[in-house]
Amino acid sequence: MTTTAINHGKATIRLSTGSSGLLETLGYTRNGADVSSETFWIDVPGDENAGDSGPPIEIQYVGEMARVRLEMTKWDALVMAKVVKKLNSNTKVWGAIATPGTFVFMNNLHYRLVVDTPTDPRNFYVAVPRAPTQRNCGVRFAMKVLEFDCYKNDAGVLWDSNVTG
Repeated sequence: MTTTAINHGKATIRLSTGSSGLLETLGYTRNGADVSSETFWIDVPGDENAGDSGPPIEIQYVGEMARVRLEMTKWDALVMAKVVKKLNSNTKVWGAIATPGTFVFMNNLHYRLVVDTPTDPRNFYVAVPRAPTQRNCGVRFAMKVLEFDCYKNDAGVLWDSNVTG
């Protein structure tokens, strides 16, 4: 097989932001969406390698998550206003701050995030915008930076290519 340059095409960013679960278009990025994955491990120490002070004798795989970074240069202001509130307020008043201690997964306060590209779409069922949001202010074009931490859903799926409703 020969190597070739890859272009996934325009990335349309869509989110479910309400109780209906329908996807709304948030907008478009500056240079695509940066998607990274993180794997979690537990080192198993053992006396064969000097116990806690030495290298592990075994490693346990304990799961994965993904992070999606978006530098938005074109967006729907109403959808963006929902996202910057951090929690998907299906049953809460927009703009209201959730009660400290609120469980995000249990109360379904996460988003579904879709990075819809023609060749390699990514659908993250459980996405939480945990990182600080960032925006520039001034004469230059506006840009909003969002970062989502993405987790597996109840079926154990971190992401798939389902970009429909």
